[in-house]
Amino acid sequence: MTEMQIKHLLSKYIFIQQEIEILKNYESCYKEPIASKYKKKEFYINLLSSAIKILDEKERFVIETHLINQKTWLETTELYEGKCGILNRRSERTLKRIQSKALTKIWDFITKLPIEIDDIE
Repeated sequence: MTEMQIKHLLSKYIFIQQEIEILKNYESCYKEPIASKYKKKEFYINLLSSAIKILDEKERFVIETHLINQKTWLETTELYEGKCGILNRRSERTLKRIQSKALTKIWDFITKLPIEIDDIE
């Protein structure tokens, strides 16, 4: 799994969570191939949830706000300022650097796990 794939999964995080909830509710109605796809998606959501917990507060805020909640960089910058105060304001460029560092941390965490991780559809 690459950092770009992680970024892509994080951008679909909420959508995948909702998809899992629907599939859980109708578990008895679907066939085995769908069940394995649902389990795989659930695994990835749990993996990302765990990986996000290793981030510091700034990194987690940027990942959750920009990638997961799909806010623009301008909105992310304004929300960061609202959360941390005008004296701790960060530029868009700085927030992008924080996001890049966070994605690298997540990728390092995931790739060091003693499990085989393949691509998600």
